[in-house]
Formats: sequence, structure tokens, C-alpha cells
Amino acid sequence: MNRGRHKERYNKYTVLKLKKTFNSKKGVTLIELIVTFALISLFILLSTQVISSAMNVYYKIQSINYGRQVSDTLMDKIAGTISAAQVNIERVNIENEELNTKYTLQIEDDMSKIDLYNGSGSHIYITNTKPDTGGDKQLVIHYYRVESVLNDSNKKLVYEPIDWTFDKKMYLDYKITKLEFSLADPDGIIYPENVIRIHLEIDHKKFGSYSTTRYVECYNFQDKDDFEKIKGPGKAESGGETPTPDPPENSQTYPDTDIVVKNDYWPTAEDFADNENKIIVLKPGNIFKYSYGDVDKYYVMVGERDLNNWNYKTPADYIANGNNLEFELTGTIHEYSSDDDIKTNVKHGDLCIWGGEYYAYKGYDEEVKNPGIQPESWIKIVNDRIKDGPAIRTRE
Repeated sequence: MNRGRHKERYNKYTVLKLKKTFNSKKGVTLIELIVTFALISLFILLSTQVISSAMNVYYKIQSINYGRQVSDTLMDKIAGTISAAQVNIERVNIENEELNTKYTLQIEDDMSKIDLYNGSGSHIYITNTKPDTGGDKQLVIHYYRVESVLNDSNKKLVYEPIDWTFDKKMYLDYKITKLEFSLADPDGIIYPENVIRIHLEIDHKKFGSYSTTRYVECYNFQDKDDFEKIKGPGKAESGGETPTPDPPENSQTYPDTDIVVKNDYWPTAEDFADNENKIIVLKPGNIFKYSYGDVDKYYVMVGERDLNNWNYKTPADYIANGNNLEFELTGTIHEYSSDDDIKTNVKHGDLCIWGGEYYAYKGYDEEVKNPGIQPESWIKIVNDRIKDGPAIRTRE
């Protein structure tokens, strides 16, 4: 009973105190006012920093998404056209026999253009160039002029040449800075001769640059006779000898192999100095060398990594942080002789040669089978190879 009375008195007292406070015309002191504005300013400053950081992250994600969206659209169109290229069509020019050729798929020496017959038999070439109306370079699929005779008469049906392009809005203000075509492996050692490598780089004045590479198989080119109708940089003429290439400039071979290793594959912090929004995409399967002062180490990519100015680290830093998209190679190379060959001494970071190709092991199994039987434990090496290079020496 007394507790209820005390509670009632307390509530009345609180109400009276609040009324007195609201009705007071006393105001606030200068110090209270200054402190209040200081706290408000501090809150606004902190909020601005948080919002700014969040917006930076948002724009980074947006730039990657937009870059992939544009590049995937372009790559899907290019790859779809090239993969369906026809082989059983020979180019014949009645007016100028010098233009006749047995090749039905040709890549220019500067790798800027690929000439072929598409899935419907139309003679086309693919390149990137500025449109007649001006502006940035765009993907262009050029259809050659076509003349055909109607029903054995003298009448000709003529299709004038035309350039096919995407609508400008598709590019989302990106521009193509590089589009290159090449034979993935002119000698047919790693890849069949009907595999085309496409490399695309695009740039945005706000979001920075984005690059991607895709390998496309021309499935209509199947046998040796078909491969002889493909022409591109690095491929010897039919019946001629293919010269033994030297390692590219600023590169070497991985010890005891013919695997070409680039010294500058992993970018440096200076590579992002000119454009803080620049993105460099590193693909899985690449072996590269990275120098820490006088110490050189070899690594292999086991996943795709997007490097930029904000997340740049050395390979060792990523490994130390448990970010396992790359790992260090041990220098040991195994060789599997058959499917029954099971090894017990394969360590994380070892290489093996199987079926004429190299693979890197990623795992800690006690018994390790070859990449054909145990593909989930191996990463196929995609580096270029030197034909007739050093002999393979197995170190176990």
C-alpha cells in the first residue's frame, strides 16, 4: 500500500518537474551552446567519413560490375561468332587471282583483326575501330560485299558491305582501348591449333580500366587438313619448319621446364599510380616470379584475383593472410606414367607433368593420383611453352 503511494507521489513529482523545465525561460549558457555545436559538428564529420568510405566501396564494386557487364557482352558476341566459323569455304576472287587463298580463318599480323566465314557462311571480319560518325572505338563486325546470280540468269543480287555494331548505350561510357586476336598455341603443343585467344581491354574515365581474356575453340575445324586453313601470327606455313621461339622479352623459363615465366606478371604499386581506379585481373593457372630484394620466388595462381590500388599486396602478404588464390611453388616436379601410378610424396606447391602438360598440386593428401583421375587437386598451367625446350627432369 505504501509502495503504491510512493510511486504515485514520484510520478506527480516527475510531471511537475518536466512542466517546470518546459515553462522555464532561463535558456542555456554560452559554454553549453558551444559544446552542443561541437558535438553536432563532430557527428557530422564522422558521418561524412563513413558515407565517403561507403561510397568509395560502392563505386569500386560498381566499376567491377559495369566493366564485367560490358566486357562479357562484347566477348560473348565475339566468341560466339568465332566459335562457329566455317572451314569448308575457300576464298576465290575471279578478278584478281592473287587474292585467292586456301585460308578460311586469318588473323592479321598486328592481331587487330580476324577474318572468317561465320556460321551462316557470310564472309566477315571482326575488329575495333572508330565509327564513321566519330567517337570512341567500338566493336565492328564487317560483312563483305556479296554478288550472286539468280537462277542462272544475268541478273545479280548484290548485298552491299555493312558494318554491324552495338548501340553506343551498351558501352555504358566505356571505350575499347585494345582488342587483340591470336592463336592460343600456333604449334599445337598445349592447345589445339583451332583455339583462338581473345584479349580485350576497356576503360572508363570514372571507373578506370578492365581487361579480360577468353579462349575460344573453332569447333568446325577438327583435323589436320582443317588446321592448315587457319593462319595467324607465329604459325609456320604448311610444309615449312616452325622456328623454335625464344622466351619473350623480360621473361625466362621455370627451372628444368619449358614453361615461360614472366618476371613482371604480378603488378607493382607503381602500376596503379596513373589511375587509382585501374583494375588488373590475374587468371588461374599462371606461374610467375616475384622478387623480394635479392630473393626470387615462384608462385602459381589458383583462382582469379582483381588487383587495384586499394587492395594491392605482395603474393607473400596474401598467403600470410590466408587468402589462398596463389601459392608458392616448391621446385619439385613429378611425372605420372599411368592411371595406376599413385604417389605418396607429392606436396602442396609441387608440379607434375601428365599427358604432356603441367599441373600444380593444391592439397595435403597422403596419396595423390594424376590430374585426370583427381582433377580437383590440380591446377592446369596455362603459361606459354618453348617448343623443343629443355628436357624435363623429374625431381622427387
